[in-house]
Amino acid sequence: MFDILSTAVPLEYRALLLIDLGVWGWGFNLHILENIGIDVRLLFNLDETRKLPHQVIYRIAFVFTFITLFGLWIFWKVAENGQNASIVTGLCYFSVLFLTLSPFNIFHRKTRFNFLSALKRVIFSSLRSEVSFGDVILADILTSFAKVGVGIYIAFCTFLSFTDSAELSSSGSSSDHFKLDIMAPLITALPFIFRLRQCISEYLSSRDSGSRHLANAIKYASAFPVVFFSALMHREDEDENSILFSLWLMFVLFNSIYSFYWDVVMDWDLGNTPSQQSKSSFPPLLRPVLMFQEPSIYYLTILLDFFLRTSWSLKLSDHAHLKEIIASGFVMEGAEIMRRWLWVYFRAEKEWITKRYGSSTLRDSAKFHNNIYALQHNRIDDSNDMPLSP
Repeated sequence: MFDILSTAVPLEYRALLLIDLGVWGWGFNLHILENIGIDVRLLFNLDETRKLPHQVIYRIAFVFTFITLFGLWIFWKVAENGQNASIVTGLCYFSVLFLTLSPFNIFHRKTRFNFLSALKRVIFSSLRSEVSFGDVILADILTSFAKVGVGIYIAFCTFLSFTDSAELSSSGSSSDHFKLDIMAPLITALPFIFRLRQCISEYLSSRDSGSRHLANAIKYASAFPVVFFSALMHREDEDENSILFSLWLMFVLFNSIYSFYWDVVMDWDLGNTPSQQSKSSFPPLLRPVLMFQEPSIYYLTILLDFFLRTSWSLKLSDHAHLKEIIASGFVMEGAEIMRRWLWVYFRAEKEWITKRYGSSTLRDSAKFHNNIYALQHNRIDDSNDMPLSP
């Protein structure tokens, strides 16, 4: 299977395909959230435009996907003739990069610059800076693209050295892989560093004890031992009976279980049971207020999140052979992006209910419907509302 995958989808194009998948996923997020009654412009602090936000994202996703698939088709044609196709890869990446960074008023400039500004805040903001909900979502999405960054690095190096993925996979020395044993864990860790910094910023600016933000910081910090222990195992060629492997496995299990718990209980506010004093009744392990009307959607998402959370933590490992990482990692990276796509729905749902109607509304369905009724009949002017994020 891995050999077929390596032949059909060269390493150089996997990062681009995963980026395309992520952009399409974000468009679907905005579209479905709008359909269930969430004002995504207000929630994510998006620019006011005549076009619906998801329509703009769909157009960007379509163009990026066309460039990737067209470049991949040319790559196959050139490679079939036994020629080096690295120049095709370079042009493909340059086209996507140019459309993303172009200062000209083309290709949805406001949307692109809004994204770039948010990315700049995620990467470069100080510890004392405020963190908006939109920036939190972006940073969490970046953690799901951690290995995609490694793929971009490899594609860039293959282009500069005029090598290809076949040569990279067949080479046995990791020192020849563009210092991949050093660069891969560093690049993988970067998104978790950005999100950890946000948690510390939220703790410093919190008006209460801030213990929730510290607990969240521990979750992101727990990814570092997984990344770096696996890199050491790869470098030292440790077997499964070594102490290093045992330490790595311990951190993998901790990161997986802790992250799954945080997704369900803290990020989605699920996993609840009605108390005897509560007047609200709701499906087991969910909550009184559900904007998605079918409870089975929540149960299925919880199961998928558990499965993909555990699989994703194993993907952080680099101790397998390089060829296995390159091929199998592509599938697991796609699965993690799909998991994040599902995560965004319920994280945004919880945030919308909490900040639009009050945190107590999450536990009281009657209060939620009363607030909806009041908004529908009084038509509160959104221009006078407090924005959800700065």
